[in-house]
Amino acid sequence: MRDILDFILVFLVIGAYVYGAYLLGKFLFSRALKQKKVFNIIWIVLFLFVFIIMILFPLYYGFKDTVQFAPIAIEKPSYNIEELEKLRKLREDELRKSSILDKLVKGKIAYEVPDTMNVGKNYKATVIITKAMNYSILFQDIYQGNFQIEEIKVSSVVKVDLIDPTENNFKVTSLNSVEQLVDENMNTVWKWNITPIRGGDNELILRVTVKVLDRLGEAYKDIRVFEKTIKVNVTFIESIKIFIVDYWKYLVPITTVIVIPLVIWGYKKLSNRRKKNAEQKHEQLRKRKKFEEMIMQR
Repeated sequence: MRDILDFILVFLVIGAYVYGAYLLGKFLFSRALKQKKVFNIIWIVLFLFVFIIMILFPLYYGFKDTVQFAPIAIEKPSYNIEELEKLRKLREDELRKSSILDKLVKGKIAYEVPDTMNVGKNYKATVIITKAMNYSILFQDIYQGNFQIEEIKVSSVVKVDLIDPTENNFKVTSLNSVEQLVDENMNTVWKWNITPIRGGDNELILRVTVKVLDRLGEAYKDIRVFEKTIKVNVTFIESIKIFIVDYWKYLVPITTVIVIPLVIWGYKKLSNRRKKNAEQKHEQLRKRKKFEEMIMQR
């Protein structure tokens, strides 16, 4: 969708240039060259200079970022032995993970992430985890509110991440360490500040991993025990600001090409009006003077 929009904006810029060139040529060249005034010739050179700058500006800053050539996909030959080896390793990892999960203890997770936001405003997200299976410890010192509650497998060390998969739709700031200790006597809380950047139907991923020792007991390994994709609707109230920030390099030349013909048209209208008013005033003075001369003669 973004590529299509960029493509349309490119053609709008080109169309604006063509239209601006037509108006400039029609108004400036035809009128000024006939009068052969040095002042008008200077204005023509000045407008041509501005017009050339407006053409070079998007070509250098805009189109070079928009027009991209897709790389040629080259299919690599596949080998059955390598595929079998990968499948074997994947199966071993799944069995190992399954045996590790069996050794983990049951716990509870409660999470609250707003599902409706406005662009540019700040929101809070909260996750609570405990090994205890009762709500009194899970919501200790915290109002239950609109939390979603589920059971998960946990260890003594748990890592919780709130992720924007696009890295462009939200600004997510963690308010505490992502990796914390979890036990059965109290709850452990994770909090984030969330600022939506783009409007529309977006997603956030809530991911929980536990840290466990490997088979040899020599190194720790992260095992994913919970993952939730949260749908978030970001309203379009302030998305116009984001659009201007993203497409300023197109809007500047388009606006300039539109403003210059409007200024020329307004100047022409104002000049004609002043000239007409001056002629009318001169004619009135002439008639008044003639009328006074007739009275004096009598």
